Amino acid sequence: MKVVHTYATGNTGGPIMKDNFFLAILSAYYAKKSYGNITLYGDRALIKPLQDLGLEYLYDEIVEQEYHPAYLGAWSIPKVMSFASIKEPFMHIDTDTTFYKPINFDKLDKHTANLFCYRDQAQIDFSDVCDGDILTRFMTQEWGYDAQFRTYLDYLFKYWNKLDDKFKSMFDMNSIPNMNIVHAQDYELINEAAQLTLDFFNENKEMLEKDRGSACFLEQLMVHQWMRVLDSDYKKASTAGEHVLFENEPFQRWDMDDFETNEDIGDYTNNYPFSYNYEKVCEECNVNHDIKVTINNESEIDKFYNDEMGGFFHMTNNKRAPLMQSYMYHQLERIIGIEKIQEIWRYYSPFLKKISHPIKSPGEYLFERHKQQKIFK
Repeated sequence: MKVVHTYATGNTGGPIMKDNFFLAILSAYYAKKSYGNITLYGDRALIKPLQDLGLEYLYDEIVEQEYHPAYLGAWSIPKVMSFASIKEPFMHIDTDTTFYKPINFDKLDKHTANLFCYRDQAQIDFSDVCDGDILTRFMTQEWGYDAQFRTYLDYLFKYWNKLDDKFKSMFDMNSIPNMNIVHAQDYELINEAAQLTLDFFNENKEMLEKDRGSACFLEQLMVHQWMRVLDSDYKKASTAGEHVLFENEPFQRWDMDDFETNEDIGDYTNNYPFSYNYEKVCEECNVNHDIKVTINNESEIDKFYNDEMGGFFHMTNNKRAPLMQSYMYHQLERIIGIEKIQEIWRYYSPFLKKISHPIKSPGEYLFERHKQQKIFK
């Protein structure tokens, strides 16, 4: 099985941002350790820092590509191009996603021909609460569909008259998957669905190329929806929720404060207690387990920093939380060491100054506090 990263911002779009670069290193290292290989498809945004810092060895193959600027407004298009082009079974992993341990997909009681991570924004079944004016309750966000509207439905309505009738008839909001992992044994199905999505993008490029918000619509709704149109087995499995590895977003943080900081960091005791949970894939009983962890005080913090989150971790928008940044650095220390972390930090410092970003982040102060040494200097 071919294991793949895709990362592109356009050759004039600047380098991959520092946090994203660190996460890509973590993801690539463990993908190779867990599955034996990883290929990068991308442009200079990620490839140049890898080469400059001597880290290209993390990938077995690097395929440098140039992307037309139109394909970089909707940032998911390079990824969809990977889905369309790989002519063998593959697993695509987002660069903010880490397999600390391999998952044996063949043993899972799932639709492993095409398997994604989790249902992205699943909601209640209308049939359970269908009294009253459904349209009014929907449009006034009584059912909490504001995120779904922004991410998917606004675009679906906007392009409704440009969509095939069969495509529209297959719509199922609850089945749209988050594609931070794509396990494609039936690669020909996702090849075709991705190409149909690219065709739609090219037909409507003048509007879509400038709209970064359309990325999830194109990748997660359209590719998935075409797969439902093209394959009855996938349609049945996705309606039943058997096309996803996890029932919910696998890592969920709660009761974890964000905070701003500077050189005078003051008192960190407000971080405690904090809690988080994650869903763990159990290959022994074929049932996922929900793990809940509470860190009561700083003396217990290593329990968090040493946690491999059941073997699978998707950082997603948590990367801005200081505790999560510090967690990332603890994981990186194990695989590349403090000196390499410092080298990468120094490499990025001039760029961060140039774009008026803080040179040291709250998570970096927190990591220094736990290590009891000045690291980022």
